[in-house]
Amino acid sequence: MYLVDSADPLDDLFRSSRKGIFQRKLNHRLELVREAYTVGVPALLMKSSTDRLGLAAGYSFHLGTPDEVLRRIASWLLSNSDLDRLTQLKLHDLLWKRYGREDVALAALLLANIDIDDEQRWARLSSVAGKRRSVAAESLLLSVEELFRAGRLPPPRDMLESWFDSGSVLGHLALLVSYNTYHSAIDDKMVNGEARNIPDWLNKRLQEIKLVNHDSLLVRIRNKLVSDEF
Repeated sequence: MYLVDSADPLDDLFRSSRKGIFQRKLNHRLELVREAYTVGVPALLMKSSTDRLGLAAGYSFHLGTPDEVLRRIASWLLSNSDLDRLTQLKLHDLLWKRYGREDVALAALLLANIDIDDEQRWARLSSVAGKRRSVAAESLLLSVEELFRAGRLPPPRDMLESWFDSGSVLGHLALLVSYNTYHSAIDDKMVNGEARNIPDWLNKRLQEIKLVNHDSLLVRIRNKLVSDEF
């Protein structure tokens, strides 16, 4: 455990790690991150609802950590810790493997900001997501939206088509990427004064994708993209 000696316990935790407590193995970083999630989160305040949400999505845990705290943790891991780029990427993968809700959200922040090219980001996301038998749509959406929010380019067509070919988890990833690539253009009907339509090849892929009927989020997204009015 670390000693609290300031008004900011999260900063105290970060300082304790700089003293070498968590610097020997990457698993120690995972322990540090897991402890940081709970800093400033009142015990049991959201326990009932987060347990239900976590169970429904298949997360290993869901603590209710605020987004502001997750962003501070990500900033420290990227800027102030001793992690090089390769180790940051390994940490991203381990967070997905542990698959807590906060882990996936933190992994999204890391992936959007690690110093690699954009195609590598998408390849990394598809690699970790594709290794899981099932992934909640929200988990994929956290990374997809964060990458677009950071101004990252969408994946190239050949990568997107390979995801559609893979079906299941990667097919869902392809759908969510397609939505985030085109939905604002669809909503506004015009981009820079010119109409922007979904390409024929993508429209065909979207109509062919197999979705579980009860997954209303993915169904709604697909239906919006292929709607005749657009």
